[in-house]
Amino acid sequence: MPSMTYLSGFGEKVTVNGYIWYIEGPKENIIVDTGGKAETISMLGFPAKDAQSPENALGKLGLKCEDIDIVILTHLMHDHFEYADKFENEVYCSETRVRLCS
Repeated sequence: MPSMTYLSGFGEKVTVNGYIWYIEGPKENIIVDTGGKAETISMLGFPAKDAQSPENALGKLGLKCEDIDIVILTHLMHDHFEYADKFENEVYCSETRVRLCS
């Protein structure tokens, strides 16, 4: 995360939060990004803890992955798309519709 912490606290541990966003539309349930797995984030050199799965996060709202109609991926970095295969409906990234294989 050098671009977020450039020359700030060099060599020190910093805490960075990641989010998925839920949008309750008038006709559709939408999420923006799906989050990443703690194991992958840690493997890439960023020790991760307290990472929630989309099922857990949506469950707090009384929702399941099947209840989501549209997934919008802001970009294809692991911490934004790694759980995309959990969603069965439309998945968009940039201006192109993509179908991710499980």
